[in-house]
Amino acid sequence: MVNCSEGSIMKAIGSSRYQIFLIYITTLLLFGLFAGVLAVPLAGSAYADFVAVTLNFDILTSTPVSIYAALFALSLLLPVLLSFSTLLKGTKISVKDAFSDYGIKNNSGLKQMKFFSKFNLSNTFLLAIKNSLRNSKRLSVVIISMALGVAIFNTGFNVKQSLWELLNDLQNELQYDVQVVLNKQISKEEAIKPFETLQNVKSISTWNGGSGMIQTKLLATDKGAGIVALPYNTKLIQPKIIKGNWLSNSSELEVVINQQAWELYGYKPLNSNLNLIIGDSTITAKIVGIVEQFELSKIYIDIDKYDKIFNPNHYINTITFEAVNNDYENVVELKKQIEKSILSSNLHVVFVMSDVERVKVIYDHLNIILSVIVFLSFLVLLVSAVGMASATGISITERTREIGVMRAIGGTPKKIYSIFVSEGMIISFISIIIGLLLSFPLSQLASIFFGNLMLGEEAVLEYAFSPLGFFITIAVTIIFGWLASRLPARSAVKKSIREALAYE
Repeated sequence: MVNCSEGSIMKAIGSSRYQIFLIYITTLLLFGLFAGVLAVPLAGSAYADFVAVTLNFDILTSTPVSIYAALFALSLLLPVLLSFSTLLKGTKISVKDAFSDYGIKNNSGLKQMKFFSKFNLSNTFLLAIKNSLRNSKRLSVVIISMALGVAIFNTGFNVKQSLWELLNDLQNELQYDVQVVLNKQISKEEAIKPFETLQNVKSISTWNGGSGMIQTKLLATDKGAGIVALPYNTKLIQPKIIKGNWLSNSSELEVVINQQAWELYGYKPLNSNLNLIIGDSTITAKIVGIVEQFELSKIYIDIDKYDKIFNPNHYINTITFEAVNNDYENVVELKKQIEKSILSSNLHVVFVMSDVERVKVIYDHLNIILSVIVFLSFLVLLVSAVGMASATGISITERTREIGVMRAIGGTPKKIYSIFVSEGMIISFISIIIGLLLSFPLSQLASIFFGNLMLGEEAVLEYAFSPLGFFITIAVTIIFGWLASRLPARSAVKKSIREALAYE
């Protein structure tokens, strides 16, 4: 803030506008320097080390000196750029106008007050509205910054909700409990023989191909799309169908593809023919459905039709187990028994994976990443609240004499205090409304960005609304707004009437 009275005194004793401007610029540069010294090391090595330890990896590279230089330059330049117009205006004011300036014009906000006076509102609340509208530019800056904080904070929760829903879809898609992948195709009888005596096994199913990258390399088209040959009526895989239908017992050769394969083959329309080259053979199949997945390109085909063309010996490379009791402990125990059976057999296994462990691994990693995202979003909202508290403090300082007048004509400290707190609540509620509206498009963009960042370019992360995040955002913003107005208000009402009236 440019102190007009202080500037007018310096002008009155001979200081030029340039000298006064230089003093305030130097002050801003010092503030920016101190902020950079505190923030850049924390944002650089300290935060990076925290994330590395949390996610269990080592940082093998160092941050270039140019990055630190750029961050320090921004910490110096941004305060100057954001305050430049205010400095020009403040140092341009004449000595006479500066001495008569009280920071806020008494007739500001009167037009808006005519609208609010139509409602049956208390005098305290009406006065709080009037005071809030007295400096429209400052009010706009505070509301915009607070609304952005609200939007970013709520977006963090929405992105988290989007990832949880994706995780639930992933868990619901796979109905089997344990999967064994072989490094070569063998007969079904040879594959399941070592597991015939296992307990807690409801069913054992076999097919060719699979969802993982290793399985894709074992069986894929010439373009790299993985082939999954399985019974058309299986219940063990139930992906989310976004267009068309799942495989059926049709006389035609049908395929269902995920959206990555759909993109790979040029977004062919449903019921059109798809030419597939698998090994040395070429087939033409009808696209009957498109499923949503964030995995690699996949093409699903009925195993009987696939075997008739490509696999006359009915060899398989994937074995799935459905447990009778599929809670976490029992599935993990089943996996251990399967691994013991493999050790005493001649099977050559690529991996053994239980669905519950797979989901748990993804959950643990996402939980760490999303907690960091929500924490950073909270810091943005906290910084916005600090800015609001600073603006409120400036506003109260400008109205110190006004507070003294209100005290002199009978206004109690409690009444004055309630006016300032009401002003903070008004700003908070307006910021909440604008921020929540902004969070909708911001959450959609953030879901796409973080989906690609954390799950790969194949990820499709749809926007999801978080009810818990919605209520937490409202509660935290109201608390911050209350504190941001309460703390400056308490210091203001503590002044005596004489001190307030004599304030310069």
